[in-house]
Amino acid sequence: MLPRPFAANQHVFSRTPVAKKERGSQKRNTGLTLATGVRETVSHSESDSTDPTTTAYRLVVAYERSEIVIDGVTYRWRDPLSDDEMVELVDSHGGRSSAGWWDRIRPHSLGWVSARTTDGTLVGFVNVATDGGDHAFLIDTKTHGEHQRTGIGTRLVHVAAIHAKAAGCEWLHVDFEPQLASFYFDACGFRPTGAGLIHLPSLGPT
Repeated sequence: MLPRPFAANQHVFSRTPVAKKERGSQKRNTGLTLATGVRETVSHSESDSTDPTTTAYRLVVAYERSEIVIDGVTYRWRDPLSDDEMVELVDSHGGRSSAGWWDRIRPHSLGWVSARTTDGTLVGFVNVATDGGDHAFLIDTKTHGEHQRTGIGTRLVHVAAIHAKAAGCEWLHVDFEPQLASFYFDACGFRPTGAGLIHLPSLGPT
């Protein structure tokens, strides 16, 4: 067994063959709730996520729903979000908010995951962009300042990964600052890989 929460969902990064679904397909909102103790019983074998009799398979199926409730927090795929909500979340996260940012970004997104408390307050968010083919890109993972280090960020990433896979993507990419390496590698199951980056404004006049 792996100690991190919902470790079975690391299988979304494997090369296990699965039937691809049509992009943009919508799933019925089931309001499914998973007990906290489930994450302690998930075994980690390569067949877990494809064998319907296992807890790992049931977790993957659950994460494919449009809504899932874990420890009193509701995670939704493509949940309607207002720009004001995003500004408040970014500010609480310690970032620099920009009014209108979410309204500009949303049309270019494959989807996103929100996390809300029982009173509807937005306490977490992650965005997923795509090249329209095999590649998806995890962007702007955020957890409200008062709810950090509670597992919300990890679950946001797991839900996003499952939906990127369901949309037909094969690879999920992420970049991050060095201090976040443990979160993405240890908690979320990403693997190190070579990559490059150009800061376009620094190129100067064209």
